[in-house]
Amino acid sequence: YAIRLAVAAGAASVRAVGAGRFDPQLATTLAPDIELAELQAVVR
Repeated sequence: YAIRLAVAAGAASVRAVGAGRFDPQLATTLAPDIELAELQAVVR
């Protein structure tokens, strides 16, 4: 849940004026829409 909320906070921050500012309520609203996927290692 923490990663989803962090990504949602970043998305909410894009909509606010000023560095590092965001609406916590908007971040909470966006969090359930964040999809996480496990990355696979790239072997060369």
